[in-house]
Amino acid sequence: MYDPQRHVNSERNSPPVQASVQPAPQESGAFSDAISPSADMALVIAFITQLRRVFSSPGYRPPLLPTVALEVHELSLRSDVGADQLVEVLEKDAVLAAQVLRVAGAAAYGGWGQDDISLRVAVVRMGMRSLASVVWEVAAGMRVFRSARYAGAMEQIRTHSTLCAHLCRLIASRKALNTETAFLCGLLHDIGMAATLLVLSDRPKDEPSINPGVLDEVLRQTHQEVSGMIAQLWKLPADMQTVLANHHSFPAGGPPHPLSAAVAIAEELSRELGHGVTIGAGHCDRVAPETLARAREALGFTDEQEAELRETAEKLAASVTKDFTLGEQKPVPSAASKTASAPAAAAPAAAAKPTAAHQARLSLWRRLGRIFARK
Repeated sequence: MYDPQRHVNSERNSPPVQASVQPAPQESGAFSDAISPSADMALVIAFITQLRRVFSSPGYRPPLLPTVALEVHELSLRSDVGADQLVEVLEKDAVLAAQVLRVAGAAAYGGWGQDDISLRVAVVRMGMRSLASVVWEVAAGMRVFRSARYAGAMEQIRTHSTLCAHLCRLIASRKALNTETAFLCGLLHDIGMAATLLVLSDRPKDEPSINPGVLDEVLRQTHQEVSGMIAQLWKLPADMQTVLANHHSFPAGGPPHPLSAAVAIAEELSRELGHGVTIGAGHCDRVAPETLARAREALGFTDEQEAELRETAEKLAASVTKDFTLGEQKPVPSAASKTASAPAAAAPAAAAKPTAAHQARLSLWRRLGRIFARK
């Protein structure tokens, strides 16, 4: 039987990031070449060393989620909160509120096909917890999976993570697991990748670009542990911290956390459906065959259940990716602005001065640049 305390205790007693250069897993099949031939291992070691210094620094700050998203999540868990209170919180962020309405009306959430629906009607129709999932999805896409320097990679991570969130909810519904927690685990499981790319974005502009094979290998070796660290810094529930820190490799000596198993299966399904993270050789987010086998065993999937899951997943993938495309082409309905203050949405963000932590990261990357120069 799964023992949650076994994971939680080990996480709390370990350093937040222990990313070190690991040999490639020796599984059979396509996964056997996990380290890309184009990955210069000296550079991989150098980057991982620098990343460890950044993430372990007392001045490191994780990607920020909007306060509104956290407030909505907390309110959705309370039985004494009504729709009006949830709407009042959402209206604090005009842009977020407008995007929530757009996503909530999309096909992946059983959309209603109306552009002039209000936030209150959306809460009533969907339920508070379902709408809270939409808020998380929108907030992550707007504020976390964003980087001008790594825009293409971030978009892959966003699409992959969103599809995994919906797939995790689907798997959880089949296996009597908490569907909303499963959704959040799927959405945030690769936050370590996003956090790493944001740190790498701080490299001086004149530094050479990172070879995709090197970046692929760095992310493969570090992102799971960084995801667990970010979950701790965000003070997510203990179960979610466990899942985010153990979605590619499960601790030995017992079955994995059921939601870790769900994320592993969702990841592989997403990749097979053409929505994996494919930086360089595309190994950074692949699930090892033995890990996948343990996940399937832990959840007790039969061949028939897997076939049904795949069929449903294909339809879900088409719906989710279609919603992304429509969202990029279609402007936010003007009626959504009725739910919040227009001046707040239009006000430009003030340019922030570089922080001491930012300057420290730049210094680290300049030293790393000297390694490139010697190559």
